[in-house]
Amino acid sequence: MLEQGNAEQRIDELCRNFDNLNRSHEAVLKARHQITLLTKLKQDADKFQEQEICIEELESCRQALPYYFAGFEKGLLTTKLAQLQQEMDKTQYKSDQLTQHIDRLNDKLVELQIEIERQGGSRIAEIAKEIETLTNTQSQRQINREKYHALTQKLSLGKIRDESGFYRQQQEIKTYLTEFEAQLEEKQNQQVDVKIEIQNLQKEEAALQDEINSLKKRQNNIPAQMLALRREIANTLALNEHDLPFIGELLQVAQNAKNWEGAGSIEITV
Repeated sequence: MLEQGNAEQRIDELCRNFDNLNRSHEAVLKARHQITLLTKLKQDADKFQEQEICIEELESCRQALPYYFAGFEKGLLTTKLAQLQQEMDKTQYKSDQLTQHIDRLNDKLVELQIEIERQGGSRIAEIAKEIETLTNTQSQRQINREKYHALTQKLSLGKIRDESGFYRQQQEIKTYLTEFEAQLEEKQNQQVDVKIEIQNLQKEEAALQDEINSLKKRQNNIPAQMLALRREIANTLALNEHDLPFIGELLQVAQNAKNWEGAGSIEITV
């Protein structure tokens, strides 16, 4: 049989061990709960970062929309200018042809009048037939003239009624072309500005990519800019870089918190 003093001492020891085990169990449960909370927090942080990246991408797209539509508008205006120039050339050619034809008709009319006076009789019937032919030709020329007027109305130009009006209209078309060329030059300048901005963004992207590549090659997450500064100081003082450690490099965390080591080294170093 155990003595009473030894039994009580044994019981006290068992109680203390039970308390220690109970506290340890509670600590384990608390740690597991904290790990669960931290895991959810990290997931939320990752989602937040993804949303920020998405928002930045959408903002970049929104800012690029005016330049995109400016380039699209430039293409449309260039095509319209080419069409207007082609129509103007065709109209000018037709106008020249009409003028020449009118001159020939006037000459022919004089000749006919002379021929009527000289010959008379059966020649009048022939002349009447020629007049009919010329009238038909004149009608066709009139149709062509109406087509020309229709084209000028599409360009919001007035309808010409005489030769001086035609030349004034030609001057209006030249003025319109000059204004259009100025607009086209402005759009081209805007396009150059957009290209410069894209180049700047590409440079920033390359710098960020270099930083990411540098982080992948290092064991810590200390920014490359801070490492370059330490290298410059070490070279100036004739020291080894390892003799000038960052606080983040001296930091050690528990094995179950290794995922936080990189973030902690950045925060402490910065």
